[in-house]
Amino acid sequence: MDTEVIAAIIGLFGAILYLFATARINKTPEAPGESSTSTPPKPIDTSYLVGIGLISLCALLFALQHVVAKYVINVSGSPAFSVAVRNLVSGAFIIGIAFVARCFSKERSDGVRFDLDSWVMVGGRCLSGLCYFSALVYLTATEVTSLYKLNPIYTLVILVALAPLKAKAVDLINLVIGTFIAVLGALVVVANPSSEIGITLPWVGVILMVLAGIFWSLFIVASRRHESTGLGKAPFWQRQQHIGLVYLYGAVPVIILFVARLATGQEPLVQTQSLIPLVFLGLLSGAIGLLYFEALKRISALLASIIVGFEIFFTIVIEKCILGEPVTLHLFVGAALVMVGAVGVSRETRKLQL
Repeated sequence: MDTEVIAAIIGLFGAILYLFATARINKTPEAPGESSTSTPPKPIDTSYLVGIGLISLCALLFALQHVVAKYVINVSGSPAFSVAVRNLVSGAFIIGIAFVARCFSKERSDGVRFDLDSWVMVGGRCLSGLCYFSALVYLTATEVTSLYKLNPIYTLVILVALAPLKAKAVDLINLVIGTFIAVLGALVVVANPSSEIGITLPWVGVILMVLAGIFWSLFIVASRRHESTGLGKAPFWQRQQHIGLVYLYGAVPVIILFVARLATGQEPLVQTQSLIPLVFLGLLSGAIGLLYFEALKRISALLASIIVGFEIFFTIVIEKCILGEPVTLHLFVGAALVMVGAVGVSRETRKLQL
């Protein structure tokens, strides 16, 4: 497939989504009897542009993270070791940032207090990482990304389970349509309908990624609940310290699992060439967390989810450049469907204030 065609698909799709996002999210109603020409144009909001830049960088880093994770699994072959090192490095990195921020902050508090939601976050981080790296044994980075983008659907299911859903029929229809489109897109990417051997589906990898998505959605829901109970109003350094501790605690069970499997001969010996990519992966994970939450202070969560959706396209290109995976039309078609469906589900979820 020609590079020009790929660029045209991405550019056209991106322009349509950007116009849709800005028209639906940033449109402000006019006062009765007031025309759009009666007020002078507003100056450019630099904070908004910074938010767009940060979230765009996050999309690129997310894609790079998926490809590096696939490379690590190809080299080490050990999901448990990969999760343990990544969580340790990312947790230490975030706590280091929190320590520096605390030194320069005038705000003081009693410290981090762990509750049930905090421990759900620890479990979600740990289990989602294990399932994610295990799925990479069977799937490409692009396939994993397409399944990972179904997380808004899992999050919606968990939120509905926690609180009864009160919605109009049209909202429910939109949710069903969005879910159908997203799942269809993921199947198009994973099943590869253009394959010469016919449609195949790596069920083990798919099931593992579904579990990874569910556990990660538990992390997200618990994080939201925890934010609403007081941590969200805490100083920046305290919020980051809490997240860093969650990451570190999430590494402990995986380390125990890895040592137990290594002692019984079920775990392959650690390949030293995977250590540097793993450290880089941990730093990348920590940096994404910082940039993402800073971006959300400047732009809406829906617009952020739309832009981050481009990580699928970035993953396709980066995986081609680094790992040499083939680029075919079905990947872009499936990625576009996943992106549209996931954004639709996210929009309806926020519209229902879940």
